[in-house]
Amino acid sequence: MDINKTERQILISALAIAVVIVIAVIVWLGQLQLALVSKTGLLAIAFDVHSHAFPFTIQSFMWCVFAIACGQIIARAWRANQERHACETSILSANNQQLYSTEHINQLRQEIEMSPLAKSLMLYRLLDALVLQLQINKQANNANQILNSNLELMQHELDLKYNLLKYWLWLLPTLGFIGTVIGVANALAQGAKMPEVSDSTGMQLWLANITDELSLAFNTTLLALVLAAVLMLLMHIVQGIEEKALNRAGSYCLNRLINKLLLPPERP
Repeated sequence: MDINKTERQILISALAIAVVIVIAVIVWLGQLQLALVSKTGLLAIAFDVHSHAFPFTIQSFMWCVFAIACGQIIARAWRANQERHACETSILSANNQQLYSTEHINQLRQEIEMSPLAKSLMLYRLLDALVLQLQINKQANNANQILNSNLELMQHELDLKYNLLKYWLWLLPTLGFIGTVIGVANALAQGAKMPEVSDSTGMQLWLANITDELSLAFNTTLLALVLAAVLMLLMHIVQGIEEKALNRAGSYCLNRLINKLLLPPERP
């Protein structure tokens, strides 16, 4: 099983499904009788259904960004689940009486190289690096240092995998603020077109146009902040699971391999 290839397939599938759902919702909303939809209701806030540009509105674009970010979170959650279960199906014995000599290390090296997970999951990569160094040095003194160095590198690698997701989290509030600026600018433009005070119909229409533009200004920011808050929660949950899986892999290597080594100590 190619974990990285499967992860990419899940990411692409999740992105496609999420975007299709967003487009389907937008198209469905376009079929509604918009005259029956309140301009201050949920649909107006979430999709700006009364806009002349609907469905090509800022809110629609924000929902697409939200869908893409959710697809990435789903892919990371799947990978986190694989990492979490790796310790339950690994090749090291849980028996505290099982110790590892040089011969056992050589056999373990062969088993790791034959495993399709050796270059994919963090646990197997840690084991691979440890066993390789133990084969070369044939000493257990620097095993802890090797483990800590690899854990630091993997922690940095894990953080880098969330860079694009963090960009989407930054982009959503930015789009909301852009919508606010556009709405306020359009409201000011409408304010310059004030009709005669004696024209009651014209005044009502003028005020309605201004309030519509101001509602766009506040609705985009409101929606952006809500979506960003949801994404932030989901991202921290999934990232926490992955970091716990990495810590568990480190503890696994320490308790089931390093602490059970029978290799000779380093000579003074």
